[in-house]
Amino acid sequence: MPTEPIEELCNDRDDDMDRLIDEDFPRKGATCVVGEGVCKRTGSMVCSSDERDVVCDVTPASPDAEICDELDNDCDGSVDEGMDVALYIDVDRDGYGSRSSILFGCASYVPGYVGNDTDCDDRDATKNVDCDSSPDSIT
Repeated sequence: MPTEPIEELCNDRDDDMDRLIDEDFPRKGATCVVGEGVCKRTGSMVCSSDERDVVCDVTPASPDAEICDELDNDCDGSVDEGMDVALYIDVDRDGYGSRSSILFGCASYVPGYVGNDTDCDDRDATKNVDCDSSPDSIT
């Protein structure tokens, strides 16, 4: 042990001989968070390898490709960006939508909406793409 006080380092010792350990590093042991979205991780502040600072003891998880699931899969701070599609209301639940109500979002997360606007009578599930009363001609 040195006989002269030295600069306090972050090393679990009383380097400056004042009976306090690592007192110059008040964030040591504090909770830390790194990363965005699904990559976010929580850890604790620990002494850095050079003993002159504290660092978070975890690293963010690796990002994935963004998918439409209401999560930030690519860890950039935005949720489902680039995943918006036009969704059309499907009142009669026949799988064909109407332009009477349009949303932008992920089809799997908006019940009652579909990805097409081809229903000509959304009040009647038997009428969807072809609503005229005459038979279609085949050419």
